[in-house]
Amino acid sequence: VRRHHVDNVQGVHPLAVVVQAANALSSFRPGARKDFLEKAIGRLRELETTVSEVQGIEQAYVIKAGREIRALVSPTVFDDSAVTVLAKSVARKIRDELRYPGPVKVTMVREQRSTHLAK
Repeated sequence: VRRHHVDNVQGVHPLAVVVQAANALSSFRPGARKDFLEKAIGRLRELETTVSEVQGIEQAYVIKAGREIRALVSPTVFDDSAVTVLAKSVARKIRDELRYPGPVKVTMVREQRSTHLAK
């Protein structure tokens, strides 16, 4: 029990090392530490805001714990070929301006709907 939070304890039992390692690993779980959770939510909001600020993007959603972002693109601003270029541009912007531990998949969705009522 003494080894749980303290490193320099005499006469260490092997199980004490396992408990200390488990404690260290559990601190990285989302929600385990309040400040960690707040920082994680801040990073997700920053990612969403960065993508939403790009002209022609109507909405952006961060999914998969920040490993993917999906953005709804205005169909009147971009055509199909321009959406591919936009996705590469947004991915470059995320890479250059933000710091993330792993890759972020950028998905652009361009959908145009046309509805007419037949009477």
